[in-house]
Amino acid sequence: RITLKPREKRRVIFKLPTEQLAFYNREMKFVIEAGTYHVMVGSSSQDIRLVSEFKVTSTKEVSPRTLKFTETIIK
Repeated sequence: RITLKPREKRRVIFKLPTEQLAFYNREMKFVIEAGTYHVMVGSSSQDIRLVSEFKVTSTKEVSPRTLKFTETIIK
């Protein structure tokens, strides 16, 4: 979460490790599924101001053993 003052504009850069897209599927395997993922940015889920997307090209099973965090840079 990044908080800005009213009318304040900043450029936010973050790298999203693909492991953060993983979930337990019906077979209880921790996987990253191939497909199109949408990123939505806004002040709330009712106020989306920016939408982008990216594709994951293949399904992959990953280890659930570690919690991943994302570094964020604010310029």
